[in-house]
Order: sequence, then C-alpha cells, then structure tokens
Amino acid sequence: MIDDARAIFQSDIMKSCHHGAADVTDAFLEAVNPAAFVISSGDAEGHVHPRPDLLGRLGALGRGSAPVILATELQRSTRERESQDVIDRVTANVEKLAAQPSAALLAKVKQDLQSLSGRNVEVYGAIYVKTDGEQLIAAFKIEEQSPTDKWFYFQYVFDENGELMRTD
Repeated sequence: MIDDARAIFQSDIMKSCHHGAADVTDAFLEAVNPAAFVISSGDAEGHVHPRPDLLGRLGALGRGSAPVILATELQRSTRERESQDVIDRVTANVEKLAAQPSAALLAKVKQDLQSLSGRNVEVYGAIYVKTDGEQLIAAFKIEEQSPTDKWFYFQYVFDENGELMRTD
C-alpha cells in the first residue's frame, strides 16, 4: 500500500501540516518520503508547535539516514534589526512627553512606534528553498553575525534516477 501511495505522493520536500501539528499519519509520511521537511510555525504562540513527537516522526520516516527538518520556530523568527535612531528618538520623546504633554509630540511617538512594530521582509527563521531543476538548496540566515558565514544551508542534487541526494 505504501509503495502504491508513494507513486502518487512522493516528494523531495514536504511542507508540514498546520505549523507542525501531529495530525498526520505515519503511512502518509512514508508515502511522501521526503528528504527534507519545512515547518512554518511562529514564535510565542499558544500551541505546542512544532510538536516534539512530530519532529521525531519526521526524522524517523523521512528519506535517508538524516532527513533535514527546517522549522521557523527552531531557526527563529525575529526581526533582523531595529533602527537605533528611531529607538533613541522614541526614548527622548517619551521623556519630553512626561515632562510636558503635547499632542504633536504624542503623534510623533505613535508614528515612530508604528514603524518599529512592523516586520522586516527578511527575518531570521525564514526558510528559503531554491532549485534550478538540477540542484536544490534549502537555507536559513544565521543569527550571529560573521564576516564570512551569513547562511546555513543544505545542498542537494538529483541523481540519474531523479532522486534527491544531499551533497553537503
């Protein structure tokens, strides 16, 4: 049965269901048989996602001896940087507001706070998957700044049978 399902469902990379919830059967994971999994789950949410038991099942049931599990929760999901100038300006303006309330100054503080509360387009934790049909890279940004290493990645090629093989 698994082999019949694999002919239809097998995939090189699998996007996990519902933020890494455990609502997936082992039979389905065996049929999809991916070499890599991507789990998109946020930080500071009220659920236990990704589920620790699911992570174990993905590792056990994925393709090869060490299938890759990339999860935004594990790779983090924070803003890359804040504008120190805006932070300093908000701090100074809040102190001014405390000393002498002003509608105009309050509006400036609200505007600056709004700009700080937005998300950057590139965040740590974002999982990037790119392919040209011959090779595939799954990557995420490294949080600690390094002059040479900005990305952590897994590199794959397709073998003569069209199977995805990890090369790193």
